[in-house]
Amino acid sequence: MIRNKVTFGILAFALAISCCIAGCSSSQKQDEESTATTKKSQVLPKKNAVRIEDIKWQVKSVAFSGDRYFALSYTNNSNYTISKLAIKFARKQTTTNEQILKEFSKLHDYDLSDQEILEGIFAGGSLKSVAPSSTSEYRPLELDSANDGITSIEQYNLFEPDIMILQYIDDGKLYTENYDFQSREYTIEPDAFDTTQWPKNRTTSKIPRPKDMLLTELNYDDDSLNFTMSDVTLAQFEEYVSSCKKAGFTSEPSEYAGNYSAKTKDGAWDISISYTALDGTMIVYLSN
Repeated sequence: MIRNKVTFGILAFALAISCCIAGCSSSQKQDEESTATTKKSQVLPKKNAVRIEDIKWQVKSVAFSGDRYFALSYTNNSNYTISKLAIKFARKQTTTNEQILKEFSKLHDYDLSDQEILEGIFAGGSLKSVAPSSTSEYRPLELDSANDGITSIEQYNLFEPDIMILQYIDDGKLYTENYDFQSREYTIEPDAFDTTQWPKNRTTSKIPRPKDMLLTELNYDDDSLNFTMSDVTLAQFEEYVSSCKKAGFTSEPSEYAGNYSAKTKDGAWDISISYTALDGTMIVYLSN
């Protein structure tokens, strides 16, 4: 069984970006009305900066967490560092319901209905940065319908690549690009995220700014702050937790593997820090 931390990584990234591709007009309106702010620049990226031909990806069976799963790795042959990449797979048109239910019958152990099994998809990729001419680690293909992965070639052959989602860095800006395997078309999201930003306001003044990590998400207002850092090592996570303790977050502490939470001595501010070694990501939540 693959741990929750795995499933909530690649699939969460792939499905979230897929939602953006489809166009979530209602959520966009809510975002505009929200006081929370995600800072994005309006600089347009070079069209199709990373081509499908620049990504050499492969799938093979690997040992992971004491079991054997089909996993994906890729080589970055582009001129840009790729911070995240996911390939979402969908069932082939020739795949029948009977084939799906036969090969994924074990998913009934998760109390899934036949319909939930039939509607399942899976994804694979890496949430760690891969520099030009470098290759990612193998990462298990993850099912969205269960805390598990693809375990046989028979399962894998019922599906085909559907959409590739990647984020690449150019001059400190993070661009999101999508490739449709069916139409062979690219979509590049118009906004770029500034990975070098760190606003000065009431919330950011309460905690130290992370160093030598890649900022990939940031939302804040006067009473709350949350951000995601990528390419984080365990030592960096532990160092950041230590710096937050020095900043006063030591009241009612809770600390265990990859997690730390505490309040300031006056109880006015709460912080929660979580770290996922497999992805090299650190997520921080701060609230008043």
